[in-house]
Amino acid sequence: MTNKTRICSIDFFRYFCSIIVIGIHTSVLNDISSVAGEVFLDVFSRIAVPFFFAVSGYFYIQKLEHNKKVFKNYFIRLIVTYSAWSIVYFILDFITWGHINLKGFVTNCLYSYFIIGSHYHLWFLHSLILCICLVTVFYKLHIQKILVPISLVTFTIGCLGSAYYNVIGKSIPFLNSIFDSSFYVQIKHFPLFSLSFFVCGYVIYRMHKKFEKATNKKINKIVILSVFSAIIWLSEIILIKNKNLGRDTTITIGLYFLIISIIFILLKYPMPKANKASKACLTIANFVYFSHPFFIETINLFFEKLYIERIPETLMFLIITLITTIIGVLIFKADNRHLNRLI
Repeated sequence: MTNKTRICSIDFFRYFCSIIVIGIHTSVLNDISSVAGEVFLDVFSRIAVPFFFAVSGYFYIQKLEHNKKVFKNYFIRLIVTYSAWSIVYFILDFITWGHINLKGFVTNCLYSYFIIGSHYHLWFLHSLILCICLVTVFYKLHIQKILVPISLVTFTIGCLGSAYYNVIGKSIPFLNSIFDSSFYVQIKHFPLFSLSFFVCGYVIYRMHKKFEKATNKKINKIVILSVFSAIIWLSEIILIKNKNLGRDTTITIGLYFLIISIIFILLKYPMPKANKASKACLTIANFVYFSHPFFIETINLFFEKLYIERIPETLMFLIITLITTIIGVLIFKADNRHLNRLI
């Protein structure tokens, strides 16, 4: 596989993960079965955002390794996208509550834009911007080799504050005060979660170079290891939930290896002939991720104004998936440079 070969399988999986995120924010399956809803939230949904960070890290660091000057263009692109969607959600917030308390609204906008992410899902872009800034500085200083050790430390702390908080994390001096603080969510987003999985992309890049000329026998081993990592991950989650070891399953040991395994398989099976479809999936996936809360909140607001009972969670999931996918397809077909800035 050459450097110019498009890895279409990754774009298809991006779209799949963006649909998973809709499921998270609509609480899909909860109306059908609380158990099914919990399984979706605590298990399958945990793959999506780590995958986004790891893939972003893989491609960005790959370009840095080849001495390509990518920071400026990528940084500007992220800032423009982040700012554009921030404006969209600030307008929505102003309509729903901001007009009642203008001073509080402005303060909240400034704080969320610069500190935590301007909407509950845009923390991803906020943290991604911080990741590329930090990683680029490390490369400029020629100290990129310590990125992996640092990220493993942040990942370990993240596990202690999440999956293993009850059994270990809350008993560790200093760390427990961070875990229990009001600003822990911000710290968890960056660097504990985002940097850990972004640099995971670097780990994948280094490992993939060694396996790039792998024989079919080695490929089979990768598939076997992927299945094994999935079993370990699922077993870990079951243990965490049954024994009440932590507060949530957002950062688990098995998840790290599962993300590596998933991306390895996607790299080994790039589906190069599906080039046009994969480009469409990339556009649609980005639009789905950035826009879905807008449609969720708009629909809920509409029903609230009419004093109508809210749509059941799974039906809402299907409606939002359909709306965002159709609009994403239209944006891809339009190929408008102004619209493209939103994604």
